[in-house]
Amino acid sequence: LINEAEEIMDYIAEWEPAEEDDELDEEALWSPVVSALNGYDPMTMGVSFGIADKEKMGKLESLKELFSGDLLGLVLPPGAEISDEVLKLEESPGLNLAPAENIDRLPVIDSVYLAEYMSSFTGYFGRGIYDDSSIKGSGRLEQEYIIFGRQNDRDNLKAAVKRLTLMRGGLNLIYLYSDTDRRNEARSLALMVTGSAGFTPLAAVVTFLIMSLWASGQAVMDVKSLLAGGKVPFIHNRDTFDLTLEGLLDMSGGQSVNGADAAGGAQVSDKGLQYKDYLKIFLFFDMGSTFEYRCMDIIQMNLKTAQEDFKMDRLVYSMKARAAVDSRHVFSETWIAKAFGGKEESGYGMSASTYYSY
Repeated sequence: LINEAEEIMDYIAEWEPAEEDDELDEEALWSPVVSALNGYDPMTMGVSFGIADKEKMGKLESLKELFSGDLLGLVLPPGAEISDEVLKLEESPGLNLAPAENIDRLPVIDSVYLAEYMSSFTGYFGRGIYDDSSIKGSGRLEQEYIIFGRQNDRDNLKAAVKRLTLMRGGLNLIYLYSDTDRRNEARSLALMVTGSAGFTPLAAVVTFLIMSLWASGQAVMDVKSLLAGGKVPFIHNRDTFDLTLEGLLDMSGGQSVNGADAAGGAQVSDKGLQYKDYLKIFLFFDMGSTFEYRCMDIIQMNLKTAQEDFKMDRLVYSMKARAAVDSRHVFSETWIAKAFGGKEESGYGMSASTYYSY
């Protein structure tokens, strides 16, 4: 019937009248399909196709809203303070000289050098460059600014948390699909929520929803651990993926989840990648000309703390010099040389050049 219906739709779409007064009788074309459909009895089952457990479904909906919102408050370690101070970018190269989009991909070697330089000499959350609080500079979240380009530390960290959570959520979902037991757990919860008793289409949709939220919930815990100074495996396994479905549902109310609650207390692992490692991944794979200009912004803002009129676009970063010298011969000009028949020569010239850049 589906194939027949598609053929009818194609015929209607391509139909052209042979004569001006011709009309297409669509009702007659559809009549066989309608008659066939009317011959089937409505499908009935001893369950209602809908939401059987409204409380759990409500928690899932709350989690969807929670994970699509601002996650910074969920993942910040206790006592962490993020500055709202607007960065001083009025004369920055990033605003005035950089291209509108980060489209010019740097060569691989340049990307490696620049990423390593920024990782070594710029600050990020958990690693402040400046111990002296009187030095404002560019703030402490310099790498986050280079990657995301927001106007203050808080917005840059929000962007970092969002990207990290999305990245970790995708990686966690890959793990969940590889774990048969956890897939079955998600399906069991889906059947409980829908009351569909195995009605495949509805159960499959809700199962995917549950697994996606489950992966995102673990991602929130992952990012929380990263900001607390811990490490997170690139791909989890049964031992490191420690968020249970019960714990996931509890997250909708902000309750404690496996030792990590919304107010703090994230578990810290000693295996995997650190927060700075994930930033380096973002730096390397997104590296383009815009990052170079934002790196210059950081250098300019920091040097302005010592020299207020410093500007990168007035900076001498290379110098080339050439010197030419004319000289008379020293020995041949003496009376001894002349006495023995030395020839008079006017002199000779020599030159030297050098080039320096950084």
